[in-house]
Amino acid sequence: MTMRVMIVDDEQLVRKSVRRFLMNHDAEVIAECRDGSSAVEMIQSHQPDIVLLDMQMPEMNGMAVIETVGEERMPATVVLTAYDTYAVQAFEYRVADYVLKPFGRDRFDKAYARALDWAASRRLSSRDTSSTTPDTTTPRPVAPPITYATRIAVPMRNGRIVFVDTSQIQWIEANGNLLTIHTPDRNYDLRETLGLMARRIDPAIFIRIHRSTIVNVRCIKEVRPWNNGHHIVELQNGHLLRASRYQRESMRQLMGL
Repeated sequence: MTMRVMIVDDEQLVRKSVRRFLMNHDAEVIAECRDGSSAVEMIQSHQPDIVLLDMQMPEMNGMAVIETVGEERMPATVVLTAYDTYAVQAFEYRVADYVLKPFGRDRFDKAYARALDWAASRRLSSRDTSSTTPDTTTPRPVAPPITYATRIAVPMRNGRIVFVDTSQIQWIEANGNLLTIHTPDRNYDLRETLGLMARRIDPAIFIRIHRSTIVNVRCIKEVRPWNNGHHIVELQNGHLLRASRYQRESMRQLMGL
């Protein structure tokens, strides 16, 4: 069966190499993209079977592409990247494989085989679901409770990975796709979007009070009005954070707490 494949990478040489490797497979390249926003649009409109996805791209990185499309709606995905810092987060999103650049034909073929298996199992699951008539006399199974991360994996420059307990996080601030996680002992930098982080941690404890700030409500001392509808959030350690007036739901949640 011919697989409909999409290549997403901002490097033309990488896209050419991938096309050459795909010639050994029963695959049709239906689209190529050089940036994340185009990738989202093409995935949603073309619905490929397999996506070969770069991590570092203009405007929107690969993890943001997965978040925007939605994990359950993403095709079988193979990450192609020069950075190993995304590996932990990528596998949390159930990608088929994570391939570090530069890679050769053998490594690519192994990753593509895993993507084929992933796509086949998903197709079989979809067929079983659509062919089964629901029994109205039997109550539907209750979905398992949502679980949130209790530790965040932070890759370090020396190759080590440090695990930060979420209970130690006081607040998280974002500067583009770079997060700074603040704890009582030290700060940790993590290349990830604030939106992705917000999905991973418990929203009953961590509230987004600004487009670039998430705060642990257990670390808040007080909230006081500021100006033009904004508020100031003071932490127990004396640090002050600004709460945006546009985060009304977050402020209502804070006031309720």
